[in-house]
Amino acid sequence: MSWSTALNAVSTLAVVSGVWFAIVEMRRFRHQRVHDSAVQLVTAFQTSDFQEAIHIVVMLPEGLSKPEIVARLGPDARFVHLFLTRLEGIGMLVGRREIAIDHVADLISGPVVVGWRKLCRYVEDERAETGSVVWLEWVQWLAERIEEQQTEKPKQPAYLQHRDWKP
Repeated sequence: MSWSTALNAVSTLAVVSGVWFAIVEMRRFRHQRVHDSAVQLVTAFQTSDFQEAIHIVVMLPEGLSKPEIVARLGPDARFVHLFLTRLEGIGMLVGRREIAIDHVADLISGPVVVGWRKLCRYVEDERAETGSVVWLEWVQWLAERIEEQQTEKPKQPAYLQHRDWKP
């Protein structure tokens, strides 16, 4: 074997090893990014204000207009705004594939879908007031995607799905 052949073999091995290492690192980085976004998502929803907002929204009857909600809740109407704007940000991040929709659905699919059902008229009123059809667009998009997902592939509750789980 000549020196040039040996050097070519070593060079080829170095390139292949480098490509393999890059692929492994990219997969590890992607996994870490998904993990970090899931942790941040949970943290964002664990604030006392957001928990209060979920409670207030879920307890509202369906079909109320914005003026009816504001009259009914008084100063607590701010929680409706908090709920919607938090979901707007989450919806945008899901839409841009920064956060996995499965993580959002596992964490708060109920509040998203029920909240949209309770607040869609409120949002329509906001859109009319602002003259903006894109007002809270990601909230609507997120609720519709989660509803589609649940219709196409109904989710089994975690307590049933993971009942045989062992630490």
